[in-house]
Amino acid sequence: WRAFYTRYSLSRFSMPKYTYAIALPGTSDIATRTFSLAAEKKIVTCLDKRGPFPFTDDGVRDAFRLQRSRHAKGKVVIRVAEEDVGKRSQ
Repeated sequence: WRAFYTRYSLSRFSMPKYTYAIALPGTSDIATRTFSLAAEKKIVTCLDKRGPFPFTDDGVRDAFRLQRSRHAKGKVVIRVAEEDVGKRSQ
């Protein structure tokens, strides 16, 4: 309904002027293939080298400033908590 509302409603100025749709097949083939490519190190994540930012007031503000500037080279990461890998596998 949002696409219709955005295009034909009187309050068009209060909503974005774009519409997008993401459609993937109902099977898990794409996710399985993606994870296997990542495990084989054929694809890697692209993270901005200035991160991860700490989960503090200043850290989150810096991360959003970087994202707003559109000069980030990859995903901007905010570290929420340290993860103990040993505890996770138990």
